Amino acid sequence: MTVQLDMSDLLIMVDDLRERVVDLDGTSLNIEVRNKEVNSQKAEINRRLLYAAHLAHLVEADIMSHYHRFKGENPPWISVD
Repeated sequence: MTVQLDMSDLLIMVDDLRERVVDLDGTSLNIEVRNKEVNSQKAEINRRLLYAAHLAHLVEADIMSHYHRFKGENPPWISVD
């Protein structure tokens, strides 16, 4: 049996995640100040961090799916093409 791993979708997610993390790198904000503008900036940074974490979890799950496929397993969460 031959198994070919197609990781093109995974690579797209990894590139997207990397861009988002690079964009956040070096972000600074005085979190002690409390006003509408700072609160809005904090909410935006929070949203971006949470989405990056979400993408990281998707990447992890996709890699594990490829691992199981490579091992010849067919768990129910892997769709057979």
